[in-house]
Amino acid sequence: MTGKMPSHKTVKVMETPEILKGYGASDLMITIDQKNIRKIAYPTNYLGLKQGHNLGFYALEQLPQQLANPVAILKSYTQPNSMVIITEMIDADNRPVIVPIHLDKNGNIGISNEVASAYGRSGYSQFINQSRKDGMVLYENKNKGLASLPADGLQLSAVEATTDLI
Repeated sequence: MTGKMPSHKTVKVMETPEILKGYGASDLMITIDQKNIRKIAYPTNYLGLKQGHNLGFYALEQLPQQLANPVAILKSYTQPNSMVIITEMIDADNRPVIVPIHLDKNGNIGISNEVASAYGRSGYSQFINQSRKDGMVLYENKNKGLASLPADGLQLSAVEATTDLI
């Protein structure tokens, strides 16, 4: 975000947590492309950004914790060899934040599990009900539960990042 890293460099997020490996993710580094960091943090049209999810820097700081302790893990409807992580985070529009991860992606630093995005999921209840019906829910944390969102989620608009990236 400060321009100190060359724009073509991929950012390492964390090692793939055990919970994700237990549901099919390889034991690889989880990475994120810098363009996806900007897309997650900033709103649409900010500095010419064509699509932005406006989750801010705090959401990026929380990614490792959210991936290691997800509310749920789902198979992806749209991308083969991918999973969707349901987090405890809630966006400014009170939508639960999901994180799609492309597994075994061949990128700039070799094969990794890549965070494709993070965004508030519109139509969340319908999406979860359909996912359950279709057998797409691989894991659900019974202590948190999919039904508790958005009521018990971490409201992103109410918190700020501990680091000022700009």
